Amino acid sequence: RKFILEIRPTIITCGICTAYPGTQLFEQVREKHPEIGDGSGQDISRLHLNSFFNEVYTALPPESLSSWTRRLYRAFYFRPSYLLGWLGRIRSWEEFKRVALAGLHLFSFVRGGD
Repeated sequence: RKFILEIRPTIITCGICTAYPGTQLFEQVREKHPEIGDGSGQDISRLHLNSFFNEVYTALPPESLSSWTRRLYRAFYFRPSYLLGWLGRIRSWEEFKRVALAGLHLFSFVRGGD
């Protein structure tokens, strides 16, 4: 979080580490959890906030991983300096509507909805 706030990128995206088929990490997971099969059972639409067999390589419970991911998004996107920076760059009503809609989606996401 400190690093992200220090370098001040325009946007961020983060998610919970996921073992993909064909990777060494996937093979480590499959050794302990053969039920992962070929990996096709993973719901990739939920990768940002759901863990899939993360207990193989972290001691953090899945709920903590999801919670900390949401916290990072909140800490980055809801800083007054970030919000004011975006407001200062808006040049049209259409752009304002687009940014406001994106903000509403983000707010819903970090509050627990999708």
